[in-house]
Amino acid sequence: MKIRPVILCGGAGTRLWPDKKKHQAKQFIDFGGWSLIQKTLERVNKPIFDFPIISTNLKYLKQVKQALKKSKIKKV
Repeated sequence: MKIRPVILCGGAGTRLWPDKKKHQAKQFIDFGGWSLIQKTLERVNKPIFDFPIISTNLKYLKQVKQALKKSKIKKV
């Protein structure tokens, strides 16, 4: 039996950024070639895990798909 990870990545980052700045969700911030979503996907891309369930906002769907492609995860 494998572990099925559930990844929640729908926050808008409104508490992180001042009101006047454009909000960017923390999970997609580029920290010099990696992001929190990419690190999370790397962790669950192991034989012990089943395909992940990802809950996100439609606004972030494109970014999630890009992170999945980089992590070589095909089934979600």
